[in-house]
Amino acid sequence: MCRLFGQLSDAHRTAREPLCSAENALRTQSHLHPHGWGIAWYGAGGPRVRRGVMAAHADLDFVRAGRSARSRIVLAHVRDASVGRIALENTHPFVEGPWVFAHNGTVARYKRSRAVREALLAAISPARRRALRGETDSERCFQLFLSRLDLRAGRGRATVADVRTALAYEPPHLSIYQLTIEQNTLFAKHPPALPDDDASFDMLDRITALTAERGLERYEVSAYARPGHRCRHNLNYWEFGDYLGIGAGAHGKLSFPHRVLRQVRWRDPERYMAQALAGRAVAQEHEVARSELPFEFMLNALRLKEGFELARFTERTGLALSALEPALADAERRGLVACDLQRVRPTERGFDLLSDLQALFLHAR
Repeated sequence: MCRLFGQLSDAHRTAREPLCSAENALRTQSHLHPHGWGIAWYGAGGPRVRRGVMAAHADLDFVRAGRSARSRIVLAHVRDASVGRIALENTHPFVEGPWVFAHNGTVARYKRSRAVREALLAAISPARRRALRGETDSERCFQLFLSRLDLRAGRGRATVADVRTALAYEPPHLSIYQLTIEQNTLFAKHPPALPDDDASFDMLDRITALTAERGLERYEVSAYARPGHRCRHNLNYWEFGDYLGIGAGAHGKLSFPHRVLRQVRWRDPERYMAQALAGRAVAQEHEVARSELPFEFMLNALRLKEGFELARFTERTGLALSALEPALADAERRGLVACDLQRVRPTERGFDLLSDLQALFLHAR
């Protein structure tokens, strides 16, 4: 296997010592991993990378690059060539736009099975396939990752052929989300082209039709499944169930007869471990205001095509149904929900305009 080094710090720091001079420095490890090296770090204009095909311990360029790698984020790699020639195009890290990628190990059965190699290549978008320069499974994993990011962001929109290719693997469950671009992220700094609302609706309609042809039902606004394969984990969220947050940064929800608590564990792993051992694993805890419970419940429950039983609202929130009635009547007048004595369901129009439907309950009392 290859060897990796990663640095993530709160300030710009040099990586020279762990790369070049520490007792078990990456340069020292290159005696057993001699088939090339690479160092990448983030500067003001994005990632920078230096690579070489010699063993790092015998290449002064490695030392020079290690001295230059001063950043909050550094990723380095020394290679043991299990797949592909000893060549610069097969040397990690790989860089594309704001992304840097290095990989340790080999994709299972990649060397032995032509079917595995062809399946991995087929899963990469045509545009990303054309960007391949070397022969490694690692570079193909990177381009597959970028292909998935392209689809999530709407760049190089999925064609009917792309969707049919995914469905040809006969997945029992498919989740499809159009993600929003958040501030202070790499996507915000390097924004991709996004489809407009009409194009997004067209894509969703086509995906829903194609999945239905393969026996997958759209049971949640972003999820499709064969019978018996609905995601029980997510159903608990959508039905406003409780869950424990375990681990650094984990969120939890706990219900009691007259209140609902939300908790957040400490985000930093080291601090979380120290606080958890001291019996203080929860960093934040707040009681959801009763005035906010109708919106929180509907925000989740209306994601389900089958909606929710009216009795569940009282069971999960402790509130009377009268807290929903004005907004529910408004939603029914607008043709966004269908109601009977036992259940509320979003209509097809309500499913398409789900954000507008959910917003009606934002100030419910």
